[in-house]
Amino acid sequence: MSFQVTARSHGGLAVRAETGSSFQNGKEDRSRVGKFSNIGDEPPGLLGTDRGMSPTEYILQALAGCYTASLTLMAAEKGVELDLIELDLYFDIDMKGFLGLDKNVRKGAKGIRVDVRLKSSTASYEQLEELINNRLPHSAIAEKIGLSTPSVQRRISRLEEKGVIRANIAVIDPSHVGNPVTAVIESRLVEDRSIVMDRAKRYFRSVDEIQQCYFVNGGVSFIIIMIARDLQHFERLVRQHFADNQDILTYRTLIVLDTVKTGMNVPLFDPEAPA
Repeated sequence: MSFQVTARSHGGLAVRAETGSSFQNGKEDRSRVGKFSNIGDEPPGLLGTDRGMSPTEYILQALAGCYTASLTLMAAEKGVELDLIELDLYFDIDMKGFLGLDKNVRKGAKGIRVDVRLKSSTASYEQLEELINNRLPHSAIAEKIGLSTPSVQRRISRLEEKGVIRANIAVIDPSHVGNPVTAVIESRLVEDRSIVMDRAKRYFRSVDEIQQCYFVNGGVSFIIIMIARDLQHFERLVRQHFADNQDILTYRTLIVLDTVKTGMNVPLFDPEAPA
């Protein structure tokens, strides 16, 4: 299927665009010709007259429409009722490249970022996580780095096979799924024998509410990040996994008051760069 838009200059940097025909299986549909139109312009800082959204903002609007349609259709397919979809979209560009001032700087976008927030009065946290737990389309990655889509697919497949890419996940805003309680828990094992350490590691890996678990030194055995629905649920989890756990000697819980920063980004350090 193909879509058509017609456009004409509208004074200065502005352009007026309107919907044209659509084509499917070789047949033209003219029912939407001229039905919708808009004015595009640039802000004064880019020598425009600010009579409409900029081309960059229209790109982000189009992407927002794709995200919204995809999430809505997937939710309907899975029987998930969505009350709200909120998107914050960002288009990052280096003006030195855009204006041709530096040939070493890319002219197009340095990156496009989308923050997704879903709200549902009936769906569980797990359902929302499953709904948006899909990866960035390979075609979008290809456009960003200047490779063909098949090349990107092959490279990503190799990275997944080698274990460099371990998972493709979506980050859900806790405020839209009931504001679960987050806690940092320090725990110490009853003894440092390998059989006890390995048993504890296997146990903590199996607990769904434990998001992160680190085996550390310095007087404690594990640092754990755990979430719970509310304080009552948190107390039950602490009793089950720590107070009544035969391998735990002592533990300390710290309730998170404010998430200052969280993420799983891994900086790609240059091994030849000076320390």
